[in-house]
Amino acid sequence: MIEEQVRVTGIDGDFATVTPASAGSGCDSCSASGGCGVSMMSRLLEQRQQAGFRVKNDIGAKPGDLAILGIPERTFLKGAALLYLSPLLGLFLFSMLARLWLAPDGEMPVIIAGALGFATGLGWLRMRNKRQGAANLPTLQRLVH
Repeated sequence: MIEEQVRVTGIDGDFATVTPASAGSGCDSCSASGGCGVSMMSRLLEQRQQAGFRVKNDIGAKPGDLAILGIPERTFLKGAALLYLSPLLGLFLFSMLARLWLAPDGEMPVIIAGALGFATGLGWLRMRNKRQGAANLPTLQRLVH
């Protein structure tokens, strides 16, 4: 489980809006801090600090509470892989098909098809994310006292 300390800033039904409890709150306790899950989660939350981050609130946290936010490593890695691989697979697949069927000797149709494939991969991710809803959102694990 990748965990990060956050402050609850708002509540909306079963969901909470959270911001990082402190800037740069990754552990920095080992030489792998630049590539470990805790540091990655910290950087993700820092980027969204202004708007907050929507998470499942299964512990009944209230605005102002400090809590531990968690996301399973498997979910985090699967999301990262899908985010990077889906657009790239779309780009390569559409480019190869365009090269084979549309323009064996021209580059412009291949470039356009590649861009279309990239956009299709991003669109598929967006639809998949909307379909799954809150299934893969990080959750508040416990309150910090």
